[in-house]
Amino acid sequence: MTEHIKHHISSKHCSHCGGEGEGMKCPKCGKSSGHYDPFHWKECMGGGKFRVKCKACGQSEDHCSCI
Repeated sequence: MTEHIKHHISSKHCSHCGGEGEGMKCPKCGKSSGHYDPFHWKECMGGGKFRVKCKACGQSEDHCSCI
Protein backbone atom coordinates (compact mmCIF):
# COMPACT_ATOMS: atom_id res chain seq x y z
CA MET A 1 0.00 0.00 0.00
CA THR A 2 2.73 2.47 0.94
CA GLU A 3 4.61 1.77 -2.30
CA HIS A 4 1.48 2.54 -4.33
CA ILE A 5 1.04 5.89 -2.56
CA LYS A 6 4.69 6.82 -3.17
CA HIS A 7 4.32 6.12 -6.89
CA HIS A 8 1.08 8.09 -7.08
CA ILE A 9 2.47 11.28 -5.55
CA SER A 10 6.08 11.04 -6.74
CA SER A 11 7.42 13.22 -9.54
CA LYS A 12 9.55 10.24 -10.59
CA HIS A 13 6.64 7.90 -11.35
CA CYS A 14 3.61 8.09 -13.62
CA SER A 15 0.45 8.20 -11.51
CA HIS A 16 -1.53 6.34 -14.20
CA CYS A 17 0.60 3.22 -14.67
CA GLY A 18 3.09 3.52 -11.79
CA GLY A 19 6.00 3.27 -14.23
CA GLU A 20 9.15 5.32 -14.23
CA GLY A 21 8.86 9.00 -15.12
CA GLU A 22 11.17 10.94 -17.43
CA GLY A 23 10.89 14.69 -16.91
CA MET A 24 7.71 16.69 -17.34
CA LYS A 25 5.24 17.22 -20.18
CA CYS A 26 2.23 19.50 -20.64
CA PRO A 27 -0.92 17.55 -21.58
CA LYS A 28 -2.40 20.59 -23.36
CA CYS A 29 0.42 21.85 -25.64
CA GLY A 30 2.85 18.89 -25.54
CA LYS A 31 5.89 20.89 -24.41
CA SER A 32 8.46 18.76 -22.57
CA SER A 33 10.98 19.80 -19.95
CA GLY A 34 13.52 18.17 -17.68
CA HIS A 35 12.13 20.03 -14.68
CA TYR A 36 8.81 21.32 -13.36
CA ASP A 37 7.92 24.90 -14.34
CA PRO A 38 5.20 26.21 -11.99
CA PHE A 39 4.46 29.14 -14.33
CA HIS A 40 4.05 27.16 -17.57
CA TRP A 41 0.26 27.60 -17.42
CA LYS A 42 0.76 31.35 -18.02
CA GLU A 43 2.53 30.84 -21.35
CA CYS A 44 0.60 27.73 -22.48
CA MET A 45 -2.13 28.48 -25.03
CA GLY A 46 -4.32 25.79 -23.43
CA GLY A 47 -3.57 26.82 -19.84
CA GLY A 48 -2.02 23.44 -19.07
CA LYS A 49 0.29 22.57 -16.19
CA PHE A 50 3.27 20.22 -16.39
CA ARG A 51 2.68 16.59 -15.44
CA VAL A 52 5.10 13.67 -15.15
CA LYS A 53 6.12 12.29 -18.55
CA CYS A 54 5.79 8.49 -18.64
CA LYS A 55 9.06 6.94 -19.80
CA ALA A 56 7.34 3.91 -21.35
CA CYS A 57 4.88 5.68 -23.68
CA GLY A 58 6.29 9.24 -23.77
CA GLN A 59 2.96 10.85 -22.87
CA SER A 60 2.07 13.03 -19.89
CA GLU A 61 0.50 11.04 -17.05
CA ASP A 62 -2.90 12.52 -18.02
CA HIS A 63 -2.66 10.83 -21.45
CA CYS A 64 -0.63 7.74 -20.49
CA SER A 65 -1.48 4.86 -22.83
CA CYS A 66 0.07 2.11 -20.69
CA ILE A 67 -2.18 -0.57 -19.14
